[in-house]
Amino acid sequence: MDVTPLSKHTLRIELRKRMRCMSGEMRKRESALVFQQLLDWDVFQQATRIGCYLSMPDEVDTQPIINQFLGPLQDHGKELAVPVFDSETQTYRFSWLHNTTPLELGAFGVVEPTVLDLVDASELELLLLPGRGFDHHCNRIGRGKGHIDGLLEPFPGTRAGLAFRSQLVEEIPLEPHDQVLHAIVTPDGVLSN
Repeated sequence: MDVTPLSKHTLRIELRKRMRCMSGEMRKRESALVFQQLLDWDVFQQATRIGCYLSMPDEVDTQPIINQFLGPLQDHGKELAVPVFDSETQTYRFSWLHNTTPLELGAFGVVEPTVLDLVDASELELLLLPGRGFDHHCNRIGRGKGHIDGLLEPFPGTRAGLAFRSQLVEEIPLEPHDQVLHAIVTPDGVLSN
């Protein structure tokens, strides 16, 4: 497929509009459904070292996931790492999140740990990722900076996006650097590639 920058740009604009039309109550309801689908997913149940984003207001809310990891799931031997932006290299890295880890607003308006306990992405088994949109072939489109693709390139484990219904589209235009996911967790189930 021949992809022009405008086609991705246009899709991002459409997806931003969709997100603006979603009420706070709808986001909360769909985030809760995604969380339940995630807990029921066998891949999630089997993974012990998981990377997960700290959500922004227009993304599936990951706070319930974080709360579970810092509580009941931690008691079951699961560990959680979150992305932190390295302003020197302009890339994201992962840091373990603990009950005592202080957080503050970091790069791009994303909450991040201020005390780092770095872990290499290759040590994680599952990554839970945000996106502007997703298609049924497990392709994703992000905000256009390529930071998530940079995280995914060397990652050998399972890559899963977390998506609202309104983020699912017919087709995401791909470019050579785009990284395909293995699954997308939606309010209605898990789409697998």
